[in-house]
Amino acid sequence: MNTSNFARLKELFRRAAAGQELTIGFLGGSITQGSLSTQPGNAYAFRVYQWFVDTFPQSKFHYVNGGIGGTSSHYGVARAVTDVLMYQPDFVAVDFSVNDLEVPFQHGGGAAEQHLLRYRRDVTGRAQRRGRPLRCAPRQHPGQHLQGSACR
Repeated sequence: MNTSNFARLKELFRRAAAGQELTIGFLGGSITQGSLSTQPGNAYAFRVYQWFVDTFPQSKFHYVNGGIGGTSSHYGVARAVTDVLMYQPDFVAVDFSVNDLEVPFQHGGGAAEQHLLRYRRDVTGRAQRRGRPLRCAPRQHPGQHLQGSACR
């Protein structure tokens, strides 16, 4: 993002404070996966998810970790839909910083970030036209890969 606009983040916090069911997603490499964490609960992705759970106990949160070690944002774009976006996350953190050190990007963000923004706008538009957004509830535990989901 080139400018600081926290409107969407504020809306997410408002929804969490109102007790809505939300999905927190992460896409990235080994840091996101938590590969060198001393235990699964110490991975940054799970700690962010746990912050939401602790800060907004009135809400139900789902955790989606699309971290795969050794992958760059170019590969992240290819797996963004199947690893994270298919679960219709309300919040997505993207981190390919270490794996993208040698990858040149244009001003305005990496490939994965741009793809996520385009996809989210498209999905939001389709859901609004249908009049009922698709909600997926992933079943995942800290340190484990996604085990499936229940969509309604």
